[in-house]
Amino acid sequence: MKNIYSILTLLLLLVGPSCRSLYGQEEVSLFYLRIDSARTFLDTDPVKSAAIAQRASAIASRDEQRLEAAELRAHALEHAGENVIALSAFEMAEGLSLRLHDAQARGRLLNGLGSVYRSMGRYDQSLTLHLKALSVFDSLGNDLGRAQTMHDLAETLFALGQLQEARQNIDRSLRLRLEQDNKRGIAQSYSSLGRLYMQSGDMDSARISYTRALAELKSIGLHSAPVAENFSRLGDVYLRMGDIREALDSYNQALSIAEAVGSSNLAAEIKTHLGRGYRMIGDLKRAREALASAVKLADAGAVGSVLAEALDEASQVEKLSGNDDAAFRLLRRSVAIRDSMFSLLDRERLVEAENLYRKERSGMEFRDFEESREQDLLLFLLVVAVLLLILAGIALYLSRVKAQGSREMEAKSKEIRDMNARLQTLNKELAQSEEKYRMLFERLPVGVFLYDNSLQLIQVNQAFVDIVGSTRERLEGFQMTELNDDRIVPALRNAIEGELGAYEGEYTTTTSQVLIDISMRTAPLTWSGSKARYGIGFMLDVTNWKRIERDLIEAKEMAEMADGMKHAFLTSISHEIRTPLNVIMGYFGILKGDLRDRLSADEIDHFNKVDLAVRRLLRTVDQILNLSILESGTYAVSREACSVLDMIMELVEEVRPLAEDKGLKVDLIPSCADVTVHVDRYSIAQALRNLLDNAVKFTDEGTIRISLECRHSALSVIIEDSGIGMSEEYIQRLYQSFSQEEGGYTRAYDGLGLGLTLTKRYVDVNDGSILVKSRKGLGTTFTVHLPVVSEEERESAPIPIIDPEPAREGKVHVLVVEDDMETQKFLQLILKPLYMLSFADDAMAAWSVLESEDIDIILMDISLRGDEDGLQLTRRIRQNPAYSALPIIAVTAHAFADDRRRSLEAGCTDYLPKPFRMKQLREVITQYTS
Repeated sequence: MKNIYSILTLLLLLVGPSCRSLYGQEEVSLFYLRIDSARTFLDTDPVKSAAIAQRASAIASRDEQRLEAAELRAHALEHAGENVIALSAFEMAEGLSLRLHDAQARGRLLNGLGSVYRSMGRYDQSLTLHLKALSVFDSLGNDLGRAQTMHDLAETLFALGQLQEARQNIDRSLRLRLEQDNKRGIAQSYSSLGRLYMQSGDMDSARISYTRALAELKSIGLHSAPVAENFSRLGDVYLRMGDIREALDSYNQALSIAEAVGSSNLAAEIKTHLGRGYRMIGDLKRAREALASAVKLADAGAVGSVLAEALDEASQVEKLSGNDDAAFRLLRRSVAIRDSMFSLLDRERLVEAENLYRKERSGMEFRDFEESREQDLLLFLLVVAVLLLILAGIALYLSRVKAQGSREMEAKSKEIRDMNARLQTLNKELAQSEEKYRMLFERLPVGVFLYDNSLQLIQVNQAFVDIVGSTRERLEGFQMTELNDDRIVPALRNAIEGELGAYEGEYTTTTSQVLIDISMRTAPLTWSGSKARYGIGFMLDVTNWKRIERDLIEAKEMAEMADGMKHAFLTSISHEIRTPLNVIMGYFGILKGDLRDRLSADEIDHFNKVDLAVRRLLRTVDQILNLSILESGTYAVSREACSVLDMIMELVEEVRPLAEDKGLKVDLIPSCADVTVHVDRYSIAQALRNLLDNAVKFTDEGTIRISLECRHSALSVIIEDSGIGMSEEYIQRLYQSFSQEEGGYTRAYDGLGLGLTLTKRYVDVNDGSILVKSRKGLGTTFTVHLPVVSEEERESAPIPIIDPEPAREGKVHVLVVEDDMETQKFLQLILKPLYMLSFADDAMAAWSVLESEDIDIILMDISLRGDEDGLQLTRRIRQNPAYSALPIIAVTAHAFADDRRRSLEAGCTDYLPKPFRMKQLREVITQYTS
């Protein structure tokens, strides 16, 4: 009985319009005019579209019209982000569709309801409604409806993190839309595929998908919201790929389209991404402007997710600008918005939604499907009856609406003419586009070629023809397996197999038989199946590049050879100067000691001046050679943990005698004594020694103060003097090589002007810094900052364990390994009264003495005659367990920091560079033998 009443009601609704007056027909025309207007504004101004649809509903004369207006209004509210009102509108429209038994409309409305619930975070409801809609469209055989529903279902699965399920539904939707040639739907599917690829990290595939979506959308109007969205997402892809400039270009194109169509919410989202791009390139001013506009638009549009994202990005910009308070306020506001959007209940619904989808997908009962089939059959019969009644009604009032029909026909004719004009415009644009891409293909400087799965060339550009060395007529249609040089064939087959191919190497041209170097890349062109139907390749002639590369390698090898020869030259020069200086200083010291009691004060002063002159010569040689090593880039930094206080105390003791001779007071103020730094000990000691020497040299009276300060993770060594100071002009060129404030023949102080240059270089290679403050006539302060070793590093650093030597009876037996006869005589002269001595001038003799005599300590020279030098001999001695604890002191004229490091690495116990004082040598021997 209920079904009968429903049928009668439907018949009355359908027959009633046939009795309306012409005045009623005018109302119908106004209704459809408003409906068309509402559809026009659906993408550009959804709020306005909803209002027009509401007014159309008010003048609707039939339930079918009310349903059409209600459905349009619901979709407009959904686009505007008014989810709560849209929900009510969809539910009301669904009630009308049930009353009218309009299954097509009900399927669309169920799907729309699912999209609204997804926007609200109600994924359980969204999945249920999408599955119901899919069931309705399946029963009706509506492929376009099924495609849209599958797409929206994939969007919900994507939000739930079910990427594989989402991909399957998008692929099904895309196949249906391709069969129907639904360009807008195809573009929508490609856009969603792009999002999935981005989520999985496949940026290249995402870029291709968004580009395809834009190509599909071009044929239906460039200035639309979907075009802006795809440009924006393409910008996101470029941003993830690190191509920020391309990303900014895409965002700007998207923004111009969004502003043109009047979509403020979309513009807010794009400006947020644009601000992120400006932040990543460091343009914080433009980033702040873009984000401020995005926050304003999102706030006005009341879209919480867009507003929260804009606030997050603005907070990062303020943080980078140093505005921590502003950054915190923006972040707190963003958190508040997200909390209001995503409550604990919503998070619980996520889990429920996933379970519901799996249950619905695997357990949708066949009984429900059969009931749906029966209802659809009844609905079909009712529709047939209604159509018959409509035909009868049309026959009754056809004469009265003839004039109206003529007017409508004229309007339709005008619409067709307009469509033809638009079609001609699109064809013209298509022809222009084809011409543009054809010219691009032809004029590319890279060889481009297309081929099929049999490796037959289909199309080539001129650059490819030039590289291969043939003609276009011969190449197009040519079987590439017949090329003279078949080494590129595997790369071609890789593309046909669905993979990327590559070949780099030599290639013999087709006609000229010239051997060139090429770089080739191939890629598949496929859309279904495991094998590609076509392949595309790119070829580049890199002969000149390879030649340049070979020239560069050869030049690099020659530079390395020259650098090695330079280092060998500097090492030899150092050795040849220090060795005679060591003999001169040694004999001079002996002579001075023997004659001290018989010399007058003036004669002692003469000896002192000779000693200073020799040391000045040695210092000059050291500075020149060390600067050469630093500038050549061959200086090897050997970092070790060492106590700065111990190093400073040793250096102070070195300069104190000279300072006291000038009547200067030297104060050491260790405010932080127990501090360890991880530096190259030699270079830092040289840097501090140069600063102390300068302080003594340029101070005639007063005090030299050395202090240590610890702040955070850095140690500061401060050296103050009350000397002559420096002018502001000279400080600007203080660290230049050979730079002195007073030059020429009248200068008051000696030196080359290299001390501070070396000091700056030494501090730099140890990751430190140096500052200077000085005023003319008021003294100078140098501050050296060095990184401090943390407590954990200091505790984890290995502590050398030195086995105690047993007490010795009688004289210590010293083995002197030295190939210079004058040095041997000098060492015999100064050491024979105190020690038992044995000499060897090469490795073989040294090993023979070591095996035949009981040796207590070895003085080892690095440069020796024969096939084995001092370092190789030291390593061989250390490999023998009988001599593993024997002290070996490297006494050598190779005095660079790298020489010290190599000596210690080879196994030497200590290192003493030539020239040395007799006192130094005796102290070292006593240290390791007592």
